[in-house]
Amino acid sequence: MADNGDEQSCGHDESRRETRTVGLVYSESHMKTCDTMPRIEGRCRLVHGLIQAYGLNEKLVLITPQQASLKEMSAFHCRAYLEAMQEDPDEVEDQSEENMFGLDYDCPSFEGMYNYAEAVAGGTLAAVSALCERACSIACHWEGGWHHSHRDQASGFCYVNDIVLAILKLRDEGFQKVLYVDVDVHHGDGVEGAFSNTREVMTVSFHHHSPGFFPGTGAVDECGGGKGRFYSLNVPLGEGTRDETFVRVFSRVMAEVKHRFQPDVVVCQSGADCMAGDPLGAFNLTPAAICECLKQFVSWDVPLLVLGGGGYNFPNTARCWLQITSMFVKQQCPEEIPEHSNFAKFGPDFTLHVMPSNRKDTNESKETDKLISTILGYLSNIMVPEESEE
Repeated sequence: MADNGDEQSCGHDESRRETRTVGLVYSESHMKTCDTMPRIEGRCRLVHGLIQAYGLNEKLVLITPQQASLKEMSAFHCRAYLEAMQEDPDEVEDQSEENMFGLDYDCPSFEGMYNYAEAVAGGTLAAVSALCERACSIACHWEGGWHHSHRDQASGFCYVNDIVLAILKLRDEGFQKVLYVDVDVHHGDGVEGAFSNTREVMTVSFHHHSPGFFPGTGAVDECGGGKGRFYSLNVPLGEGTRDETFVRVFSRVMAEVKHRFQPDVVVCQSGADCMAGDPLGAFNLTPAAICECLKQFVSWDVPLLVLGGGGYNFPNTARCWLQITSMFVKQQCPEEIPEHSNFAKFGPDFTLHVMPSNRKDTNESKETDKLISTILGYLSNIMVPEESEE
């Protein structure tokens, strides 16, 4: 973690970038609704409580969320799936229908499930609207970012793919080239699958990939199909990935992505299950690495939509997203967490620091260099617009 005395700086250099207006999707009712999903119950309150404890709301444009309509969610999801989510789980007689739509195992039905999906999708779409209306140039929705959901199926704790809905809306609003970047430890399979045959949306996923690790997709040779070949990029990294490795690979890949694709807008899924200590993760990162990566998007000076996602060590997830938010608004945060209603959750040290474990970084330099070379080779097939060439 980069330090500045007793303050967390997230590694960002205040002198190198202009101030950008930052929006945050938030309302008390929205937070309560999004906290009803069983797998992350209570996480939203922890995240927003920490943001408020540091006084960041005063520097943010608060974006009022709305519930997404059936029509809005039908832009991607099929009606039969959405209707299945509306059924009372206690009154469902045909369990095979729930199984067909993935509403079992890791995505069980729960009371208020459809209301939750409406809130998640509506919050992300409100963030898109704020960007399109230029109310802000960076919009954050920490309750969004559910990248595994498919058109007709829930998957991996994801009941609605708010990311796909956001990208479709951005396209409808006139953004010609949308770049989607995913730093969650799990492959962004649902988003990639939605756009794998188009050149208008490029997806880049940095994740762990190994036999038995969910969702089982995201090998480096999975690079899109048809007209979209080479516009879906997967950057699989080994167990124990540390900050230095992650930032080095990310920076090399994203510099070439920017040069080749030249996006009009960036959508970033910032799942915090890549943090050290996450029970479902395989990496050994700290918030400093993710801040360093997202700082690069800030310097590109295009609209930026930042979403949450995974993150199952709730205190570390809150630490990560707080530090990303503080980096965006250029506010240094004291290392010692201020006392507030959720203070006890951040023990025993009560600081912002996320300590990496002694887990070995299994990525060998030769292998990561080969991985980067493969990705750059794919990107070489994308022609740079003539007006951009020197």
